[in-house]
Amino acid sequence: MPISLEVVLDPIRGNLMERSNQDFWLWQATSGRLYAIVAGPPCERGRWQGGGDTTLTTKGPRPLRTQQEVWGLSVVKLRELRQILTGNCLLHLALLMAVAQMVAGNLAFIEHPSEGEEKPQGKPPCIWKLKAMQIMLAHERMGLFHLHQGLFGAVSPKPTTLLICCDPSMRTHIENCMIKEQATSQMPKPLAMRRTETGYSTAPLKRYPEGFCKALASGIRHGCDHFVPNTTDEDEISDIAFDFQNAYKCTHESIHDVTIIFVPSDHSPHHTKLDAIGCADFYAQ
Repeated sequence: MPISLEVVLDPIRGNLMERSNQDFWLWQATSGRLYAIVAGPPCERGRWQGGGDTTLTTKGPRPLRTQQEVWGLSVVKLRELRQILTGNCLLHLALLMAVAQMVAGNLAFIEHPSEGEEKPQGKPPCIWKLKAMQIMLAHERMGLFHLHQGLFGAVSPKPTTLLICCDPSMRTHIENCMIKEQATSQMPKPLAMRRTETGYSTAPLKRYPEGFCKALASGIRHGCDHFVPNTTDEDEISDIAFDFQNAYKCTHESIHDVTIIFVPSDHSPHHTKLDAIGCADFYAQ
């Protein structure tokens, strides 16, 4: 049964900034109860500069991150700080959920803008270069898939990258299933950033086009029809937890401490549990 988690649909159970909700879904994932998850950490307010299909001008919102300050500028307004903290928390949760799905042997898709092109002011930051992401990509079940949502019905090219967690034997087949759902072979023109009566001209890009939704569903369906049991062992899981711990605490990549712990659990396929200590507590302050 598909479940959509969104604060506008349910301000209580759909609020993934709440520690109790984070714990609940991390527990469901590590227990093997979620066959597949799709996460798209928010990009509003110029948080992460994407794949270069929009023209940012002085009319648009100012970027809140740089390559040097990937987790947020050091000097921001209170409203901007709230947005940065929200984005950081939800991104961390998405990464943890992907790892939990990997541990359980199930599917995960994390969608985010592709790495941007070099600009006069430097290359924009992106999540795909984060140390934690590099650790995840070292595992055979993790891989990146690049596409343009413009070929799936979006009003601009919108270069997009998907982190896909699946068995290596299924990866190419899942990607091919998604490509078959392309709605057109004609790439739309870039969409210029400008103000409108309701906000910004790029607002429609926040919604997935129908073709992209079909592509995700098709990939998940293929994974369901060709399920491959997980072969990740206990030692490898412990190594992943240790590497994640070092990524957050030793590289100054994050603005707070996150502890990732694997402890015995009778309900998990690998007798493990994934927990994020401090994440929600920090953002609730």
